[in-house]
Amino acid sequence: DHKHVFHQWKLIHGADPQTYTFLDAHYARDKAAVYSFAKRLTTRTDDFQTLGAGYATDGRHHFYQDIVIKGRGFELLGGAAHDGRGYARTRQHVYHHGQVVRHADAGTFELFKPEVGITRDKRAVYFNDQIIAGADPATFEQVHGYTFKDRGGVYTEGRRLSGINPASVRATEFGNYLVDDQSVYKA
Repeated sequence: DHKHVFHQWKLIHGADPQTYTFLDAHYARDKAAVYSFAKRLTTRTDDFQTLGAGYATDGRHHFYQDIVIKGRGFELLGGAAHDGRGYARTRQHVYHHGQVVRHADAGTFELFKPEVGITRDKRAVYFNDQIIAGADPATFEQVHGYTFKDRGGVYTEGRRLSGINPASVRATEFGNYLVDDQSVYKA
């Protein structure tokens, strides 16, 4: 209204309705501050810039919407090809849409096949940010679609399939079928 600014039902304390404008779908500003949702993020309005995938900076701090990202060495991961995936890191943590990816090693974390939910670091392979138990990041490779293999097993959507030989597994031209040296499997 002419005296207040609201986000949904919450009053944004201190926001000036006369100068309040939206920067994008995540951030807004007025003459004194930058906001995300109903939270005041920073008064460094001249230095504020959006970075993509919901992340932004004021030159001193980094944000994912209304979450302040902690730590030094912030960088977005994936470049332009994977900008919308929402991954970033600092020297200490990996973030996906502003949330810490638990157990991820920030120094070696990579977007391996993010279009099907697969990322990895030197210690583990992740499906949708959850560790795939027993998967070997050094030998992990895509067979087809959501199906992967490593030296010890075959996996689909983050779970290990039993009875398939990873040394000989391959996808058929029909897509949903896998074959190894013994059998045919419906993936």
